[in-house]
Amino acid sequence: MLRRSLALLSAQQPAIVGLKVLKGRKYLQATFKDAAEPSVLSAEYLRAYTTSAEALGHSATDKKKWPSGKSAVTIDKLWQVGNYAVTIGFSDGHSSGIYSWPHLHDLARNKYKFMRAYIVALREEKKSRHPVVVNRGYKESIMSKVSEKIRKKSA
Repeated sequence: MLRRSLALLSAQQPAIVGLKVLKGRKYLQATFKDAAEPSVLSAEYLRAYTTSAEALGHSATDKKKWPSGKSAVTIDKLWQVGNYAVTIGFSDGHSSGIYSWPHLHDLARNKYKFMRAYIVALREEKKSRHPVVVNRGYKESIMSKVSEKIRKKSA
């Protein structure tokens, strides 16, 4: 009975034909047997829809935590998880989400709808897709002027 259940379960899952990292590690190409052409998914999109417990919330009262500032994130590594999923290592250090074939298939089929939902959610939270950039030269020059003034006052 168990063997028959497992066979039915695997027959219902979308068959993945291949995964390939593209264009400077910014995109993942997923090819499914039932699709006319491969789907190209951005690293930012995949990072936003991670299945990690941290992102999904740990309890019933926690809501999904949308990662902000991830437009520049890249794919560092892929690890196959058995015959049913892949784990993606991202340039921001995140690598705890497991992307099952059905989850990847769903992300591929709904990428425009889901990406729009992600952007709307970030706007509602007053967050940005883009990383915060600090002009270190400006900050350092101000800090050196402040330090110089403090030294002059104490001398």
